[in-house]
Amino acid sequence: WASFYLLLPLLVKSDEDLSSNINAINALVSLYNSTNGPSWTDKGGWMDMSLLNICGWTGLICDFSDVYEINLRNNGLSGSIPTELGLLSYVNQIDFSSNQLTGSLPSEIGGLSLMTSNFKLFKNALSGSLPSDLFSMS
Repeated sequence: WASFYLLLPLLVKSDEDLSSNINAINALVSLYNSTNGPSWTDKGGWMDMSLLNICGWTGLICDFSDVYEINLRNNGLSGSIPTELGLLSYVNQIDFSSNQLTGSLPSEIGGLSLMTSNFKLFKNALSGSLPSDLFSMS
């Protein structure tokens, strides 16, 4: 981890980019940990910090170094969706359908300002009501 954070400034253009990348890494590591990542069907690249680029992780699509799509459909995710997912400032599509996710959606998901209607969660075991912030996504 230490060497990863030392090299990270070389991969970004500004302090804002660095902050966005650190937030993305934290959010994605939280996603991996809270959804039983070691048991995923395809976890290629996840948690391999030698890649120095999260865009090489299975299911992530990026523009430069910003994650804008997460597609982990039918990938054996189980557990809950972490609140840290709201830190992904550029994501505009998430597909977690056909997994075994449980619990409720965290209200922080409403912080995904670029998210549109491309949030797929069908065929999971989620419960609870939808966060009110979810309806303010642009």
